[in-house]
Amino acid sequence: MYSKKAKFGRGSLNFIHHSLKRLLSVKERYLSTPHGRVYYLHHEVKDAPTLVLIHGFSDIPESFLPCLFSLRGKFNIILPALKGFDFEAVIDGRDYSLEIYKETILCILDHYGIGRFHIGGNSLGGATSLQMVKDHPERIKSMILINSAGFEYDHIDTVTKKFLKGHNPFVVKEEKDFESLVSTIFHKKPRYPLFIGNYIYEDYKSRARQYTDIAQRLFETDVNIKNGNHIIEPEDIKVKTLIIWGESDGFFPVDIARDIATKIPDSQLEILKCSGHVPHLESPHRVQKLISNFLRDS
Repeated sequence: MYSKKAKFGRGSLNFIHHSLKRLLSVKERYLSTPHGRVYYLHHEVKDAPTLVLIHGFSDIPESFLPCLFSLRGKFNIILPALKGFDFEAVIDGRDYSLEIYKETILCILDHYGIGRFHIGGNSLGGATSLQMVKDHPERIKSMILINSAGFEYDHIDTVTKKFLKGHNPFVVKEEKDFESLVSTIFHKKPRYPLFIGNYIYEDYKSRARQYTDIAQRLFETDVNIKNGNHIIEPEDIKVKTLIIWGESDGFFPVDIARDIATKIPDSQLEILKCSGHVPHLESPHRVQKLISNFLRDS
């Protein structure tokens, strides 16, 4: 399936993630739920406030590990894998929707008897956070939106509109597709070793059908997304909200952040220069400092 260089890259990336998990005291966990077996990472701190951080489309929970250094020991941190982006193959007939993502995360929290919690996410993870706030505001202490999906405007071009028009930028068939995706996600192309880049490229190619199927089911089942509406009106968000936005986002332009910040009653906007769609990867030190300060005052 993978070339020798890509296999070496996969092993190297796994080693980096494993080392970070050991350093940060993060454990890999699995839980059987009515929606299938779910994988998540857990930095367990008993009697501490719980923080849930949710990754985006085509991403994995490990992408948040670089942001945990100033949060470890202070919060009980759960990083769930959204179904379809974990180690299981996409299953025919399975529901890949914000509703199912939300319910799966609640299964994890209920497993530990966790009542109220802080929640946040990037892109699709942000949209899942919005769905949680919409349906269960009584359980949310605060919310963190990092270049979030879930807000649509007629005059702003987003990746959601591309999906709805039949173009999925996450479907990589050749190298130029991958280069286009990377340049859209990042402010500056990551300087990872070539063999890790080979692995990421080949992994995207191998998941082209998977990402097509998940996107199709997501947009078929979520009416607000399908119709180009907000998941929740910004004015209706009643929890304290931190909005972190990479200024160079090619998927969700920064104008979205500026607009919702004026409408969410109790919000704080932080626009990060020299960051794109995934500031938690491009600027982890700044992001974790912002999150730490925000949660300290929440």
